[in-house]
Amino acid sequence: MSDKDIKQDQDQEQKQSKYENKDLRVASVEDVKEQMRGEVVPIPGWNNDDINFRLRRPSITGLVRQGKIPNELLGVAEKAVKGDKQGQPKTPPKPPKDRDEDFDKLCDLLHLIAKEAIVEPRFDGLFDKLTDEQLFFIYFYVMQGVRGLKTFREQVRADTALRNQLQNLGKKTEQDNKSS
Repeated sequence: MSDKDIKQDQDQEQKQSKYENKDLRVASVEDVKEQMRGEVVPIPGWNNDDINFRLRRPSITGLVRQGKIPNELLGVAEKAVKGDKQGQPKTPPKPPKDRDEDFDKLCDLLHLIAKEAIVEPRFDGLFDKLTDEQLFFIYFYVMQGVRGLKTFREQVRADTALRNQLQNLGKKTEQDNKSS
């Protein structure tokens, strides 16, 4: 038996054991409704503290079918749903270096997804006040769920640490220049 065959057998056993100890009853209507309400997720706040929002994970393809994503955003939405060709997690398309029509479409899509994902709190002006970090955070939640947020949070922490190091280095250089 080859290593490949052994690996396939192990994978099959894991799939089977995955369901052996679970209650495989059909979900009730109440169960489905409760899950559709979304879940409380801590998102980055406006002052470096997290704030809890109830978010749900709307289907991007469902939004397209309902006509909630306008035709001019379909290309950006398609890229968001497909991910890359190697099956990597779906990430927002990279913003172009110069502000152009594609960047505007990306911004529109992020706001549209946030409006569909946020269950509560909801109030006038909320969506205009969301930060870029919050918009991308909500996007990652919609596309990958809570598990996908771990990578996002780690990247934000790394970016913040690097930014702080650069600021400290700049301050030190400034002080060195003044004392010279």
